Amino acid sequence: MINVTISIPSAFYERGISSALKETGDFRVVNLTGAEERDVLSACRQWNTDILLLGISTLNGAGVQDRLPLIEKVRQEYPSCRIVLILDETLSGELNEGVKRLKLTHFIDSFIYTSASMNYLVDTLETL
Repeated sequence: MINVTISIPSAFYERGISSALKETGDFRVVNLTGAEERDVLSACRQWNTDILLLGISTLNGAGVQDRLPLIEKVRQEYPSCRIVLILDETLSGELNEGVKRLKLTHFIDSFIYTSASMNYLVDTLETL
């Protein structure tokens, strides 16, 4: 069983991803729509999170720079936790470049665009 904690600003995407993961039977999912940093860290601890799926957007508090402190804390406190960012690639080229830089520097483990199919998302998370 793979434990996934999802913190995405959009409840719509969060519910869709959660449903797709649960359907496989291989994932246990914790949803934290719009959660604050301390709630995400608490969930990682409580649920022994294997994968943290963080939404990146142009919304205040969910940008790349906004997520960096949380990512750093997760890396320090839960080094075995894989961090995956999910974002809408049509929102901002600057946002996309920031996420790609994080992947290139190994600050995150992967990123997925919201336009990817749920099968692709599930398969990607299973291979982490």
